[in-house]
Amino acid sequence: EKRLLISLCRMEVRMKSNRLLALTTLCLILTACRARQPEQTAQAATALPQISPSHPELTPTPSSTPQPSQTPSPQPSPTPAYPDLGLAAESAVLLDAASGTLLYAKNEQEPLYPASTVKMMTALLALEYLDPQEEVRLGDEINLAWTVTRLDAQKAGLQYNETLQVEELLYALLLPSGSDAAFALAVATARKAADDPYLSLGESLDLFAQLMNERAAELGATQTRYINPDGYQDALQKTTAYDTALVAQAAMHAALFRQIVACPHYERAGVFNGNSPASWDNSNRLLQTDLPEYDPAAIGIKTGTSTEAGACLVSAEEIDGRLVIAVVLHSVSSQVWADSQRLLDYAARLTPVPILAAGPAE
Repeated sequence: EKRLLISLCRMEVRMKSNRLLALTTLCLILTACRARQPEQTAQAATALPQISPSHPELTPTPSSTPQPSQTPSPQPSPTPAYPDLGLAAESAVLLDAASGTLLYAKNEQEPLYPASTVKMMTALLALEYLDPQEEVRLGDEINLAWTVTRLDAQKAGLQYNETLQVEELLYALLLPSGSDAAFALAVATARKAADDPYLSLGESLDLFAQLMNERAAELGATQTRYINPDGYQDALQKTTAYDTALVAQAAMHAALFRQIVACPHYERAGVFNGNSPASWDNSNRLLQTDLPEYDPAAIGIKTGTSTEAGACLVSAEEIDGRLVIAVVLHSVSSQVWADSQRLLDYAARLTPVPILAAGPAE
């Protein structure tokens, strides 16, 4: 009985020791966990900084879908989507001449050969420097249109030593597209600009090319480079449909130019000799009443054709009181007239553009 009592006492002591050990272990574990909690909190704070309104540099990245309080950044205006008009021309432009508004464009900035559309600039400079009633006596410059390299160039049939007024030379330039008239006007204009009636032929033509390029730059025709006054093929002579429209726009502000380019047929007042033509027909088939391409609304402007340039045409109509200019470059002879008519018909279908003060585009 005494031994049993001693055993029971020993068991109670062991149980108390075990409970004490368990409690001690549990306390140590809890202490360790509490010690690690601030460290974990600090690490989390470092990895995920708290965002404060007073620190704009910590503003969260916006989602791809703007929220009501966000304002999307403005986007650039897209290029107008013009309809397919079925043009054969490689490049084309439709311009409202009064407002300068581009109504249609196809490869409008592509550099191409201009052919005889260059003669619009020749006429523009002649009108700006010369008096239409001023008389010009033709000299060696006429022969430049008959050199070996220009035997296939269009001629107005002007004669050496013939005297014509500037106005008649403009008809010879713009209707039959005479290269001889182009050289005559270029030399006369350059000599007037230099105030030197004896300026040599070569110097006159160099100065005239310089005047052409300077005037083109003034009009904003920055992709154009002129080499000669008649547009005869030269690898360095290039323009664009848009630049060509700007030149036409400026030239059409001159009343005499508009009168001439709208004229289907011109009867000369007199002839120098039996070899001189008595009249000139306009090469623009849109103006010829006896041809299938005739367009009663057309009022100009200039044709141009060469192997390298293809068939080119600058045309114009007045639609709802506004002047509209159409340019097609590098078309084909069977389609160039239809190309122009499609452009002008398209302009007629458009809502009228407000007419602003007339003047060439800056």
